[in-house]
Amino acid sequence: MLWGLAIVVIAVALAFAVLGWWSRRAPDRAPGLVEGQLVPCGPAPNCVCSEASQADDPAHHVAPLALPPGDPDARWEAVRDTVAAVGGSIVTSGDDYLHATFRTPVFGFVDDVELRRDGDALHWRSASRVGHSDLGANRRRLEMLRGRIKAAIAGNGS
Repeated sequence: MLWGLAIVVIAVALAFAVLGWWSRRAPDRAPGLVEGQLVPCGPAPNCVCSEASQADDPAHHVAPLALPPGDPDARWEAVRDTVAAVGGSIVTSGDDYLHATFRTPVFGFVDDVELRRDGDALHWRSASRVGHSDLGANRRRLEMLRGRIKAAIAGNGS
């Protein structure tokens, strides 16, 4: 009986490890803007986006971050620095757009995080590359970033 349980545990761990490896490949959809906005989430519940309609797509909607008054460039620099400080690997960074990847600690699943500056608002999208559900990980990541970015901007006096 114990051998059977051990085999099941090893098989499940191996399956997750393979999925983690698989998620490191390039995403099916290249991150970036489409007509000036973040790409909408697909039907799977492993994505959240501030540009998803709260009324039409509440499962994928997350509120944008209202940036406090201050120097726009200093605020954007604080955003980039914060994403990197919390473990994001910045792939692309421009004047108003940032793409970073985050890796889960145990199996190394890769999630894509995109941020778009729109005046005094920060729109964002976080999506898993593989799997159907993320168990709320992308929503929690953006909420964590919300607090860290607000603190970073306030700390800079920007």
